[in-house]
Amino acid sequence: MTARTRLAGLGLCLVVAACRGQAPSPAPAAGAAAASGGGACSVQVGLITTTATPAVQEQMNGMQLARDEVNAAGGLAGCQVDLVIKDDANLPETARGLARELAASPRLLAVFGTNSTASTMAALAVTERAAIPFIVPSVSGGLVTTMGYRWVFRLAAPETALVAALFEFIATLEARLDLRSIAVAYPLTVSGLSMFVAVENQARTQGVSVVAAEEYPPNGGDFRAQLARVRRASPDMVFFDASPPDDAAALMAQARELDLNPKLFLAITGPFVRPGFAKVGEYMIVGSQWTADAPWHDERGQTAPTFEAKYRDRFGVPPNIRAVSTYTSLFVVKRALEQAAGTSVEWSNIPAVRALLRTGLHAVDIPDTLFGPINFDQAGQNAHPVLLAQIQKSAHVLIYPEALRLRSPIVPVPPWKERQ
Repeated sequence: MTARTRLAGLGLCLVVAACRGQAPSPAPAAGAAAASGGGACSVQVGLITTTATPAVQEQMNGMQLARDEVNAAGGLAGCQVDLVIKDDANLPETARGLARELAASPRLLAVFGTNSTASTMAALAVTERAAIPFIVPSVSGGLVTTMGYRWVFRLAAPETALVAALFEFIATLEARLDLRSIAVAYPLTVSGLSMFVAVENQARTQGVSVVAAEEYPPNGGDFRAQLARVRRASPDMVFFDASPPDDAAALMAQARELDLNPKLFLAITGPFVRPGFAKVGEYMIVGSQWTADAPWHDERGQTAPTFEAKYRDRFGVPPNIRAVSTYTSLFVVKRALEQAAGTSVEWSNIPAVRALLRTGLHAVDIPDTLFGPINFDQAGQNAHPVLLAQIQKSAHVLIYPEALRLRSPIVPVPPWKERQ
């Protein structure tokens, strides 16, 4: 069975499992959003995320910061935002149950999340049936916006766009590096299989041979057998995919141990864009949704550096992609709803407000946000610009597109034995 066939099967299983044995979710009862005192209007938004470690608390932090700023500016169309955070522990079954809990609230306007493709797909099947907008800030799995759902809106670029940007960059190096082959090591998960298919398809399009494709169990820790086979294939490029940060770090450490020396190490987002990985991933080129030196700004004049200072002041750590995209997503909802509603929103009919929000999200066109331009197509996919960064001196540095380049890429990467 090919990886592509297995991916399709896994994606279908997620959707079927989410729907099997469920009666259609009841439409929330009409009625005014619960007053929070003094007749003030309040409406709920739900966030399904993972809060177990600092690395995945970014969505929660970003949403809390956005909620406070939106409420201070008058709320969503005059209604204050109550944020309900649900922790799915990165488990699809849990995410599905939490989506049901959120959907049962008559005050719920929209759901945001999650941290993984599998959890997003499980939760999305519930919110779709309940006709509730589901906003996906950062997950890049291709299934999210290719299953025909009508109530999903994703800010982040899909993995296909990220991989395409990597290969566009590779094409600019072809004349001097002769990059003809690639090996891929990826986890046996829905998102891992999806990523491999994206790389395999793009490689085929550009005439690059996939000389090794190594699956590994996530959280396995020891990938030496897979990497040894990659080394024997002698690829010009090696592409790593991983979910847990420990897996990403182990892949690089064991590549060094085995003296695996391709001309390029490549990866896409996930743990590879985290500051912690930069300490072990020198010279890796990473497809990214956002970087700390991204040239974008929002309509209020915030830039990446000014947002970082504000975020660090509140939470004690710098923001990363999930924080920025999730923060931006609530402001996109605010703009879409107020643009679609005109002067007023009939908060006594929440299902109608959800439909109004969906219409507004399809029509919204925001040229300036901290996460770049926002404009959704009919599938709910934002045309998000992709950035490539290379880790240089333990920092992610923007190298592509060339018009935004801050430093030249260091290619080919030096062999491990020549590094200090």
